[in-house]
Amino acid sequence: LKTMMITTMKTMMILALVTLGLTAVNASTYYVPADYPSIKEAVDASTHGDIIIVADGTWSGPNNRNIDMSYKDIQVMSANGPELCTIDVGNSYFGFKMTTGKIEGFTIKNATQSGQGFGVYFSSGGGRVNNCVLEDNNAGLYGEYCSGVDVVNCIVQDNEQGGLYCINSEIDIFNSQLSSPDDEPVHGRSLSIVNVYNCLIMGNAMSYQESIMNLANCTIIGDVEMYEYAEAHLTNSIVWGGGLSYGASAYYTVTYCNTETLYPGEGNISSDPMFVAGPGGAYYLGQVAAGQASDSPCVDAGADDADVTCYQAGSDQFCMGDFITRTDEELDTGTVDMGYHYPEIG
Repeated sequence: LKTMMITTMKTMMILALVTLGLTAVNASTYYVPADYPSIKEAVDASTHGDIIIVADGTWSGPNNRNIDMSYKDIQVMSANGPELCTIDVGNSYFGFKMTTGKIEGFTIKNATQSGQGFGVYFSSGGGRVNNCVLEDNNAGLYGEYCSGVDVVNCIVQDNEQGGLYCINSEIDIFNSQLSSPDDEPVHGRSLSIVNVYNCLIMGNAMSYQESIMNLANCTIIGDVEMYEYAEAHLTNSIVWGGGLSYGASAYYTVTYCNTETLYPGEGNISSDPMFVAGPGGAYYLGQVAAGQASDSPCVDAGADDADVTCYQAGSDQFCMGDFITRTDEELDTGTVDMGYHYPEIG
């Protein structure tokens, strides 16, 4: 019986490998509009493993919105990035709906149907959003009952009801900038787990209803809020222009952080972070070596070396030694700096 089970398992493994190989061999690349006139038609025609490349321009109308990628492990990407390729949802429901797969390189805007429009809608699954701009929607990113979601290198701004909003979901967001008119750019609710790595949050990061929010190497210009048995855990981060706001049932830890109010925890400080404007925005850290009059107290104040302070997004690893807090765009070296690290602008 044992020999039969081992043989059966080996047979199943071989069949699985053959199936994966056939999927890879049979994968196709489609171009919009050369092969299909619209994004939705290309997605509908695709199968697992396919790649769809969308030409520059503004894509609108019924066949370029409410694009449902559910249960299709495909990649949909623009030819030349979000500056040149826009999906105008036209006051409809969503740009993309995902349970798996990847979208990359789009500006997605105007998902505002009845106050419930989402730039990207994650439902009962996962997926990855890479190098996108999500703006002027009701919510930029919305997830419910989902896990395995990665949001990487995105700008999420000017969305009326929040940048990232999730319910009973697990979502990781990396190397991104988030803001919203309602000052709630990051919101986890109802047993959600929201992991935020190397992000600039201009507004409040909110954890409600037994949710957990982990913030590492973040700069938060606002509050970190915890209510209804929620948790928040901060490390290597800066919270300025606000602080921790919590109810009696909340739980938090703070280590190697700079906050206006000093909280207990190893490596914590409370001192003006000395933000300065640079090539990518307003929240670089002042440093004598970069031409400022003095060094920010957040420089070399984190928990470990920059080269080993790394965060994993699927098969990709992001280390703070590859990012920048200096206005002259020199990489972070030695002990990691607190707060958000910009990418190199060049």
